[in-house]
Amino acid sequence: MSELDPTLEAYRLQMADRIGVRHRAHIGILDGRTISRYALAVGDLAPIHHDQEAATAAGFPGVVASPNLLSAIADWGAGAREGDLAPDGIARDPTTATLRVMGAGEELDLLRPVTAGLDLYHEEVIERVDLKHGRSGAIVFVTALHEFSDATGVLYNRNRRTVLARAEKGGDA
Repeated sequence: MSELDPTLEAYRLQMADRIGVRHRAHIGILDGRTISRYALAVGDLAPIHHDQEAATAAGFPGVVASPNLLSAIADWGAGAREGDLAPDGIARDPTTATLRVMGAGEELDLLRPVTAGLDLYHEEVIERVDLKHGRSGAIVFVTALHEFSDATGVLYNRNRRTVLARAEKGGDA
């Protein structure tokens, strides 16, 4: 087996150092416009996602988010400046610049309806980091638990997401 690509090894070590470390961030108040725009983008035309009266008639305090809205938003911050984006629109990150990072599965637990007006927090913890060797070279699998709750700790959504990373040219150097 050849030497591991240095960028892939740096990524593996960076993620391994984060195992068990909880990172909590305040998302803010989820507004109806965000809910409606996301629902339209994923083709969810149910009135409870777009119309306050329909949501109220169905017993909800605000328009209801599509089930995977929270897990679909990768970065709740303002985002990077245009000059700091790679050609594909993703923020440049020297740690992963020469890696291919792809989704490798996700489990969702939808515990409560997410509605407009909720003040939400996101907590992430890396659960495991695995190095495997495939036909195309080394692959690093990272599994993280994401939980979305309000300020009192009421949990609305939990998801466990796995991503895989490999060197751009196929794995080992």
